[in-house]
Amino acid sequence: MLSGSLPDFFNDSRLNSLVLSGSNFSGYLPNSIGKLKSLTRMDLFNCQFSGVVPFSVGNLSQVVYLDLSINNFTGPIPSSMPPRVSELILSNNRMTGPIPSSIGKLEHAVKIDFCNNFLSGENPDVSICSRIVTRSAIESEPTFRS
Repeated sequence: MLSGSLPDFFNDSRLNSLVLSGSNFSGYLPNSIGKLKSLTRMDLFNCQFSGVVPFSVGNLSQVVYLDLSINNFTGPIPSSMPPRVSELILSNNRMTGPIPSSIGKLEHAVKIDFCNNFLSGENPDVSICSRIVTRSAIESEPTFRS
């Protein structure tokens, strides 16, 4: 099975898809992940990543699919997310704190899933996300663990 950790990324990277789902990749997401300006898909589902999701993911201006589920991410959900993201999946981690109100401003979102984390506080206003089909952990209180 594929394993390793992510390197630091550079501004001139032309990487447009980062798919490591089901691998044994581990460690932290480098803050330099936000330099991947051509990235449209980041699928790190069911790996061994840990630590805080870096705020720089909000710089991934072309990303439409972001799946970081079933890892060991901790800390808060970043207040800045890729503006074009249509599927945002952060379920089954160990993330804490409130869902940022900025999540409600993701105009292209059709799926948002934060289930099975340790989130707290109010659910954000998602009225701008009029096309959301799945709102797991945004509309349903029972999906939050304390």
